[in-house]
Amino acid sequence: MLEREPLYVPAIVRLAQVRWTSQGQFAESVQVAEQAVLRDPGDEPGWRIVMASYLEMDEPSAAQFAAERASSDPDFAALAMNVYDGKWRQAGEAAYRMVAAG
Repeated sequence: MLEREPLYVPAIVRLAQVRWTSQGQFAESVQVAEQAVLRDPGDEPGWRIVMASYLEMDEPSAAQFAAERASSDPDFAALAMNVYDGKWRQAGEAAYRMVAAG
């Protein structure tokens, strides 16, 4: 798809996801996913890949920035970052708030 349409954001995000999940290429995943969110700043799946890749690289401040953009729900960032920090109670509270909100 990227050969036919190199700016197609869903395909760019999928490539970043493959680099992150199956290949463990976290820096490359960030580079690719950041291309997607530059083209579409509202692309939540792209921001989630950016966040996850930065967490894998142990860069929590960059991950926090991406987490805040990965969902319109502020509890998503709280959940992700508290899991990363091992703050299980706070992560659980954020998860319960998200469930309660629907």
